[in-house]
Amino acid sequence: MSEKDFKDTAANIDDNDETSSFNELDDAGVKKENAVRVEPVKIESHESQNIPPHIKIDCDIAEESVYPGCGCALIVCGFLLFNFEWAPMFYLGLIALIIGAAGILSKFFIDNYYVIDTAERKVYYRRKVFFKTSVEAFRDAGDVYAITVTGCLRRGKTSHWWEYCVTLIDLNGEKHDFGFSAREEKFESLAKTARGIAAVLKCGFIEPEKERELFLIKNKDNIEAYHTKQS
Repeated sequence: MSEKDFKDTAANIDDNDETSSFNELDDAGVKKENAVRVEPVKIESHESQNIPPHIKIDCDIAEESVYPGCGCALIVCGFLLFNFEWAPMFYLGLIALIIGAAGILSKFFIDNYYVIDTAERKVYYRRKVFFKTSVEAFRDAGDVYAITVTGCLRRGKTSHWWEYCVTLIDLNGEKHDFGFSAREEKFESLAKTARGIAAVLKCGFIEPEKERELFLIKNKDNIEAYHTKQS
């Protein structure tokens, strides 16, 4: 939706709703002139006969990186403790090394991902930690507001860049990463993936834009989505 269409639409909605939405944008530090409202559209699939029964979607799960990260920190602490001549410090360092090594090795024993049942149009979350595996229902297609690609501006000491990720938005207005984050060169591929998932689930699809963040406002009866740009 263009900025002109957004303004035309905004002119026709209830004044209180309009004021409330713009207030929420202002509270989030987003200027309303930098926000363009977008609506999900339905994506029709014409290749249903070629869709596999299950689709696996790997994604960035904090659990898979936190344990190894803590393990590395403990190993560093362990070696530092070895520098103390006090005997108990040696044993504390040894314990830190053992726990740290276990944390790093846990990366090979933790495997979490989403699975789409294409026949039932349901999303499941499969979690494996060491030798324990569980599968639980995550969202039905009817619980999904839209699939899209969201952008996030990252800043370093001397540069900045955008990262993008396929995202599932549920009817509560919550965003869930639905894949790995990638830089701009993967944007078109991510957009194609998001469109394909929306077609499989037969849910809404929000056309993504480069160098835009997605801002959501959850009202009593609906969700408003805005593409915003950095001012």
